[in-house]
Amino acid sequence: MGMIKELQPFFYRCIKHADIKFKGLKMCELGNQSYQLPDGKQITGSGLVRLNKHTLSFGAEELLWTDTLYFDEAGDIVLNANTRLDSTWTFSGNSVLNGKDNLLILESGGNIIIENGSSLHMKKVTVRKVAGTNIRCLDNAASLTLQRVRWHLSDVYTMTRGHFHVREKWVLTGKNKFVYQTRATSTIRRNATLKLDRKCTFSYDPILKDRQNFLQFEKDTSTLFLRGATLHTTETGMKLTTGRLQIKGRCTLSSKSEYSSVISDTIKGEFTFGNGNANDDFTCEIEIGSSLKIKDTVLNYKNIDSDSWDMENQFSRLIIESDAKLSLHETLDVTPGIIQFGAQAILARASGASLLGSAHVKGKLNYEAIV
Repeated sequence: MGMIKELQPFFYRCIKHADIKFKGLKMCELGNQSYQLPDGKQITGSGLVRLNKHTLSFGAEELLWTDTLYFDEAGDIVLNANTRLDSTWTFSGNSVLNGKDNLLILESGGNIIIENGSSLHMKKVTVRKVAGTNIRCLDNAASLTLQRVRWHLSDVYTMTRGHFHVREKWVLTGKNKFVYQTRATSTIRRNATLKLDRKCTFSYDPILKDRQNFLQFEKDTSTLFLRGATLHTTETGMKLTTGRLQIKGRCTLSSKSEYSSVISDTIKGEFTFGNGNANDDFTCEIEIGSSLKIKDTVLNYKNIDSDSWDMENQFSRLIIESDAKLSLHETLDVTPGIIQFGAQAILARASGASLLGSAHVKGKLNYEAIV
């Protein structure tokens, strides 16, 4: 504590006049007030910045940050200009990173780490060059809240620990994959949207292969929005309930197939919409002129309410490719849209379940009964 007290007055003077320099000390504390860095000034040297839930605002000039900083209980880190990070920022406790609608660019050495059991709330920021694990949680109790945030994936990104919460909107862009491997459950909150932009893929690949519901939707207003994007699962599969899937452009549900020597057959990851309880229906909306392609996977349809499947006009399409299967546990009405089956596609139906609306079949359609 002596070191902290010794540094406090120095820290205050530097904020007013120059860069904040650790000068060999490893810790500084803001005390009981918030601080504003002048334009062009920054923290130099590496160490722990204890914020005591107060705000540290950066200046309105773009800077490159190259020193490693450990923020403890950052009530608000405010970026008032575009920021380039070429070092590691670690957040401990409950912290907020407010981008004020600016860019945060992760250079080759840039990393954002959320400590064990800690949380980071990112809001109003566009993060570029997200790849590998350069934004990561150190354990599954750690969490990341995304609110009005956009990530541009410059390469494959993998989330191996922790969980996320989506508030308002989180957009993933870039022709790459977001791979979800953590053992923890993530949530899209009510009135919130996780949007996958053109040619972006969300790959559900949890380490626990028997868990199909690590992505949860808080209410029926919780939305997964695909805009020319792909939702992929490994052989684990996904069970989706309560929320909604919005389709714009040409979108795909796909899976990884794996041969099983036990059953001498190939196992495909399956997508399941709903669970036979109308309160848990997972609504799917295919916009005008848009299509949802089911590729190398199985779509199990268990929604109860007829309004839980919405195809906006005759140019809205559901495509079951040749290597795919549609399993109707409940009735599916594609009116006014069209369902299209590829050659050797499979249509399976439970007793009492029907397929209603216009259908186009290219070649032979195989039929199965669900018992």
